Amino acid sequence: MDELVRWLGEQLDEDERIARAATPGPWRQHDTHLGQYGHTATVLSGERNDTELRAWLPSMSQESWDETRNVWNDAVHIATHDPARVLREIDAKRQVLTGYTKTVERVEELEALRERLKARGQDVFMTEMDRASAIHKRDVLHGVLQILALPYVDRPGYCEEWRP
Repeated sequence: MDELVRWLGEQLDEDERIARAATPGPWRQHDTHLGQYGHTATVLSGERNDTELRAWLPSMSQESWDETRNVWNDAVHIATHDPARVLREIDAKRQVLTGYTKTVERVEELEALRERLKARGQDVFMTEMDRASAIHKRDVLHGVLQILALPYVDRPGYCEEWRP
């Protein structure tokens, strides 16, 4: 499982690199009228008069926010996934990776303690309970890591055995 943790960390590093290279958010969608050419969905960054165009999606429609044209939904999607949001998501996923790594370390510590107590002939009931709890937590987090890896199945290095 160390390979999944390493690989998933690399994917998050790449997502972070891409997000940090982009213009910081917040981004927002906007409707711009282009006269005879109709309305266009745009994605802007910045506030009030200090705005910059991030994306321009022509609709070729004379209707503002024409719901039958996907460009409006595309603009909302792009604006919603601005770099600041992506960086927050990366941070949350890294917290899951850290939690998994700490849980694996705890399981290893408990295994070593159990072996020491067993060698001394001491009662290991509480140690077994703690160990079982830690192993359960590790297994649950392992499933979470497999799910976190799913968005990256199209990237090099993804292993099918990681699929939940």
